[in-house]
Amino acid sequence: FCSGQCIRGHFCKEGTADPEPCPPGRYSPVIGAPSQEFCLPCAPGRYQPLSAQADCLTCPAGSFSPDVGLAACDPCPRG
Repeated sequence: FCSGQCIRGHFCKEGTADPEPCPPGRYSPVIGAPSQEFCLPCAPGRYQPLSAQADCLTCPAGSFSPDVGLAACDPCPRG
């Protein structure tokens, strides 16, 4: 991390090169994110159960995520 740039899935507070992970349900596709605001929420239909990720995952068949920023998908109701 000597380059002074934060890796994807992280942000570095101003004045530091210490990367902090984006929380579950959020991701950061950019290098060098300067604040947690760059940790974007996963869109509906996508989720991210882990921290420090550069992308979200698509909910598998038979499940859904109705809101933004979710760390898990819900099972579809029967019928």
